[in-house]
Amino acid sequence: MKTKSYLFLSLILGLVGLSTSCDDTIDSIGSGIQPGDNKITVFDMSLDIQGKTVRLGLDSIYAKSTSCLFGRFDHPVYGSIKGEFACQFYPSAAFEIDSMVKNEIDSIQLKLFFYNYYGDSLAPMEASVYPLIKPLDDNYFLNTNLMEYADSNSPLGKKAYTARDLTISDSLNNANNNNVSYIIPKSVTINLPKKLGQEILEEYKKGNNGAFVSADRFAEFFPGVYVASTFGEGCLLDVSQSDIYIYYERERTKPSEYTGKDTVYIETAFTTLEVTKEVVLRPNYISQDDENLLQEDKDKLYIKTPAGVFPKITIPLSQIVDSIGNRKFSNVQLKISAYPKENDKYSWNFPGTGESVGVFQLEKARSKMLLIEADSVLNFFNQQKIADNLTSYFTTYNSLTQSYTYNNIANMIQNAINKKSESESYKDMELLLIPVTVSYYDETDSYGNPYTVDYAASHYLYPSAVTLKQGGNNLKIQIVAAEIGGN
Repeated sequence: MKTKSYLFLSLILGLVGLSTSCDDTIDSIGSGIQPGDNKITVFDMSLDIQGKTVRLGLDSIYAKSTSCLFGRFDHPVYGSIKGEFACQFYPSAAFEIDSMVKNEIDSIQLKLFFYNYYGDSLAPMEASVYPLIKPLDDNYFLNTNLMEYADSNSPLGKKAYTARDLTISDSLNNANNNNVSYIIPKSVTINLPKKLGQEILEEYKKGNNGAFVSADRFAEFFPGVYVASTFGEGCLLDVSQSDIYIYYERERTKPSEYTGKDTVYIETAFTTLEVTKEVVLRPNYISQDDENLLQEDKDKLYIKTPAGVFPKITIPLSQIVDSIGNRKFSNVQLKISAYPKENDKYSWNFPGTGESVGVFQLEKARSKMLLIEADSVLNFFNQQKIADNLTSYFTTYNSLTQSYTYNNIANMIQNAINKKSESESYKDMELLLIPVTVSYYDETDSYGNPYTVDYAASHYLYPSAVTLKQGGNNLKIQIVAAEIGGN
């Protein structure tokens, strides 16, 4: 009879899953058709909840990457985002000393390569480069004023630019953009002092190539640069790579096509210093003019990335326990409705859409929305965890329902209730909604069916924003609980 009861319970709960009750009361469902000796009581409860918009501490936003946003974009609702960065360079350069002409360099440049940008491609912008006065530490949290590492009084170079190269015709530019298999990166090129390049060459010429022997030694010799956005707004570059190019002339020989004898000629060569995973790149994301997002609002909640503006949702555990009692949760659904996306030039992408992130990177990743207890955030990102469907959950934006829905967070709610000791009272549960980038790989099961496996999550560090609804049945949890008991 025990097995039959469980089968019957599964059937009842399946039927309850079709219910869309929006009452804030608890009802018994299906009690009249159940076996009298092992009666099953199923309860359905819908509860409107409240949240508020908060700014997550910058010491909780982990941003280790070899790419970053650069520039500034202003939004009339969400405020501005300014992206700058500091970086070191890996000592991978190699000069052909024996064939160099005049044993000196010609020029040195910093190149910022990018495939994508956000905003207006014709917005006039300016980049300025400053030398670092000490090596960067490997603290990748966005809680440090990186300009403290730089000599702001001695710029190495400046460059005015637009995301669109105006020297390329419209037809050629469109052809490049449409040919996905052969897209080449665009770049912002900033001239640096020749003296810096010559000092790097002289260091390379020392015994065992001097400071080039290791990344740490090289960082002591040349700590790196801070790249600041010093003019303009309306465009953010998604900088995928930052390299220093050092140009010099070298001698080459080739047989003459007329005499067959070797002919000496001179050509321009270059060597590069690159930002790689072995050295430090630390972005500096500055969020401004968004204090209005943090004001108490009974109708709206806001998400803004990469600046760390997120909703904190309060789950009233005592109210749930008073209503449900000791019955076991079988399903708890959390649904958060969103306002439609703006259709204007200021429109930003919604976060957590499930779409691919970093198309031109080798690593596969997609955007999702994380639901997690507020006091677990730091540990989650420090360890690059993924949702375990117990203390954290992933979902994606549903464009049909215009909402983010977590279909069953019963484990999280039950676990929070179980933590309370007999002498304590139930505290409200505080959950954060945080956009994330989730890395994954492809797999195939024994039947040949493809599937994906998530293996690491990090903060979503691209510009995105969404306004969420609350009040009026827009932010709610739907609870289903059951108990089995005789008469």
